[in-house]
Amino acid sequence: MTELYDLREVLEGMAARLAATHASDTEIDVLEEMVARDRTLTHDPRILARTNRLFHRQIHACARNRFLQGMLENMRLSLVLLAGTTLAEPGRAEPAVDEHAAIVARIRVHDRDGAEEAARAHIRASFKTRIRMYQSD
Repeated sequence: MTELYDLREVLEGMAARLAATHASDTEIDVLEEMVARDRTLTHDPRILARTNRLFHRQIHACARNRFLQGMLENMRLSLVLLAGTTLAEPGRAEPAVDEHAAIVARIRVHDRDGAEEAARAHIRASFKTRIRMYQSD
């Protein structure tokens, strides 16, 4: 699990970095709309998990790198093997959406370093939650 999250942090960070370079204003508008929608879904982890995947895929598309997208899709398939969603853990849904907003804010101003760091921080927070989930089982 640690190896998976270590790699996920790097790949998601790179996707956000590239999105900060390549995303159009329209694509960034869509990302902002997705964050706004997700703020209304924090009470339903099942639906939020689905929209979370869509949010990440949108960033991947904005990165404009087919090879990176392929790696991220393989990573997603590996993550499916992990039980449950971190978004169902108490106190995780709202911060996760805030983290998404921080990523989009950095993409909006084409801050490559900031977007990458915000995405990496988001994955690290998810990993911490995942560890807590396994410790409580």
